[in-house]
Amino acid sequence: MSHNTEPTKQPITSLALRVGTEFVSGIIVGVVFGLGIDHLFNTKPFGLVLMILLGAAAGFRNIFRLVNQNALALKSDEQNKSDT
Repeated sequence: MSHNTEPTKQPITSLALRVGTEFVSGIIVGVVFGLGIDHLFNTKPFGLVLMILLGAAAGFRNIFRLVNQNALALKSDEQNKSDT
């Protein structure tokens, strides 16, 4: 299976929906893992808080990567238009 590393331009509504999904999913995964850690190690609020913060950080990282990828696609699009 080959990975497509070429940046793709997305419509703004698609990008907005994906940004929201990336952030919320990071937090949800953090909550699930945090509750699991708290249950396993009996560290009631600390695992949850730590994992929520890590989930939010992962969500922000994914958003940053997504926006940069879209910006590269727009830049290459503009460059191709100016070359023709």
